[in-house]
Amino acid sequence: MTRTRLAGLARMLNLSHLLAALILFALFNCNKRGGGQEEIGDPDTVRITGRNARKVLTAYAKKHPDNLVVISTPFGDMKAQLYEQTPLHRANFIRLAKGGFWDTASFHRVIKDFMVQAGYPAKTTMNLEDYLVPYENDPMRFHKKGALGMAHHDGSPGSSPFDFYIVDGTVLTKDSLNNFSSATGRILFPDHVQTYTTLGGAPHLDSAYTVFGEVVEGLHIIDSIANVPADVKAEKPLRRIPVKVKVVE
Repeated sequence: MTRTRLAGLARMLNLSHLLAALILFALFNCNKRGGGQEEIGDPDTVRITGRNARKVLTAYAKKHPDNLVVISTPFGDMKAQLYEQTPLHRANFIRLAKGGFWDTASFHRVIKDFMVQAGYPAKTTMNLEDYLVPYENDPMRFHKKGALGMAHHDGSPGSSPFDFYIVDGTVLTKDSLNNFSSATGRILFPDHVQTYTTLGGAPHLDSAYTVFGEVVEGLHIIDSIANVPADVKAEKPLRRIPVKVKVVE
């Protein structure tokens, strides 16, 4: 092989090495800026954003298996069990409760025979982080009376991290449920029908919102909150109804 050909081959090899180095450098910087290998840090204290919400809440759920809370109101306490099948919503709720987030919250939306909603009506009032809790659909978790769900904002299927509701609902007949099922195409499981026709609930919310828990003690407290005089058009109670949420360790 001539010296000229050897020199040309050397230049080609050097160019290949240079290109390979540039590619590796670009990949390293992409990961460093928050790509797929982004480190989230301590899920107890890290700032949650729309970009890392799923990772942080997943890590927090594993670290904190708590699933029982007490919701305190002027009418008494309710005990609620949070579902393992909705780990992201459970983690978000527990994380906020342990941080004292709900200590100055209130029931700001009251609709008798439907639901009562607690939290903060405008996230700007709390300077909250801009994130949503990813949607978690479990068809076995439905909107019976006492069900806990998270509100939506801006039409997104993801849940607001700072507003939860508790179903008050109404007792329905089998005929009305059959008509509902025919009109919407939604399948109602036999035990759901049994619950909706005895305990009551709000089946039109099923599959549209994430149900992440249920009241297991103090169901009558929901009725007391729902019966507070309210501006029907604005759906707002005429007096403040404070709420606090504490985790049962």
